[in-house]
Amino acid sequence: MVKITINGRQVEAKENAKVLEVCRANNFIIETVCAHESVSPYGNCRMCVVEITTKDGKNRVVPSCISKVEEGLDVKTNSEKVIAERKLSIQKLMARAPKSEVIKELAKSTASTARHCLWKTIRIACCARYAPAFARKWSA
Repeated sequence: MVKITINGRQVEAKENAKVLEVCRANNFIIETVCAHESVSPYGNCRMCVVEITTKDGKNRVVPSCISKVEEGLDVKTNSEKVIAERKLSIQKLMARAPKSEVIKELAKSTASTARHCLWKTIRIACCARYAPAFARKWSA
């Protein structure tokens, strides 16, 4: 077991567990799109990003679905950097699937709208193995 901090609260986690799993197990809600039970996490949608600081002081924003915990890790699930990156991700998703109800709900939760999307011509490069899962999840 390792000790990490999530939003100022110290928790214990299994070594090498995914940050997303540990956050969810400790009642921290993180939205996801590509982290779905029917596919392996890939971190491509970047909706589950968190800001981490390692015990040696390295700070970065990473997808929590593929990032592993380590001793002394400090995780912030709603920092300004995280919110900005999630908004950018949802804007890209809105450009790719503007009629998707799932994406519209995510947009509401991040206060983004298609009107603010500057990336209408950008297509998201999703790995082909996720297409069936996205189709099932987004068409629901």
